[in-house]
Amino acid sequence: MMNSNYRPFTCYFCNKLIQRETESIHITTCGSVLEPCKNKCGSYVPRNMRVKHMQECANKRTNTFPRLMKQKRIEQIDSPSSPTSSTSGNGMYNGVSLPPNLNLYRDRERDNERDRERDHINSITNKFLALEQAFAQLQKTTEIIKSRQEQLQQRAATYEHLKLQNEKMQYQNQVLQEWKKNVDMQLNTLNYESAQNIKSRTESERKWSAMIDEKMRLVQDLNANLNSQKDSFLKEQIYNRETQNELQAEIKKFQTFYTQENATVCALWSDQGKQIESVKENITSLTSNLEDQKLKYNTVVFDLRAISQVSSENAEKLEMQERELKELKKSFLQLKIDVEMLEEATNSREHVLPGHIVWKINDFTLKLETAKSNNFVLKGPIFYSHSYGYKIRVSVYINYVDNIN
Repeated sequence: MMNSNYRPFTCYFCNKLIQRETESIHITTCGSVLEPCKNKCGSYVPRNMRVKHMQECANKRTNTFPRLMKQKRIEQIDSPSSPTSSTSGNGMYNGVSLPPNLNLYRDRERDNERDRERDHINSITNKFLALEQAFAQLQKTTEIIKSRQEQLQQRAATYEHLKLQNEKMQYQNQVLQEWKKNVDMQLNTLNYESAQNIKSRTESERKWSAMIDEKMRLVQDLNANLNSQKDSFLKEQIYNRETQNELQAEIKKFQTFYTQENATVCALWSDQGKQIESVKENITSLTSNLEDQKLKYNTVVFDLRAISQVSSENAEKLEMQERELKELKKSFLQLKIDVEMLEEATNSREHVLPGHIVWKINDFTLKLETAKSNNFVLKGPIFYSHSYGYKIRVSVYINYVDNIN
């Protein structure tokens, strides 16, 4: 059984799923882990390929090449086939003197051999310089590889950071989705409440419009009364004007008799003045009545506003009381039906036989009408069977109602 402390992970080097080891223990034993070359050639070699790389390492060949060339040159000089080793300085070959032409030929051959060796050494030197340049280029390449590996490590760290950020973004997205769902639910609730408010407002506006119409009718009646008063006032003014005209005509008639009946005319003039004063008093009283009517109209408008506000509040309270009354009525009817069912069940329990269920609905038509009118479910009595250890209750929705709000 796997230890709970070991968390499965995938090795970065061998790309295998490790389940029974920790990451640090696996890295110390994994054969695919990259290690730097001991010859400092700049290469990173897998641990299981280290021996093969040591045999093929470029630094190993470069360090041992001059020593091998030097040994090869010593062997060529010391070998018996060398013309310089078999010929003495005085032209003797194995104790036998050679001709002068042959010595000259030997000297030329020896010079040519030296030139060839010199050329060979120069070519080897050039190759060695080329190898050094290649080794420098390889070092640069290894440095580039190291920098790229560091970049890869940085990218891996960036990838882990981005992965963590992605997980955070997914979590925030999930939180945002939940918040959106809650907001949608709240919007739906607000829409429902606004619809209910609009419905109640239309109802109150309808009642308010009816009250306004009634008040406007009263105002129209008041305007009619004012118009009638105005007509009577105009008639009085016309009458006064006619009276004044008649007075002026009488004055003209009595101008000829002014000297004889001066006292009579003065008396009549004083009477006419009194009548004019009374007419003026009537006019002022009418204007004061008009001002009173205006004040009464303003008070009526204020009372209408207060009555409309009180009526809207009373309408809301009445609606709430009606809903509560409906719920109480429904509960009372359901309780009444349940009591009747219980009484029928208690009366019919003595006649029930084990294994047989008999269910009879008394007054089916009356109960059906009651259920339809009050919108509740008709439930049957509970049948008990002590012989088999179970009980049965049948609920029938005779008016196709399967739930009760």
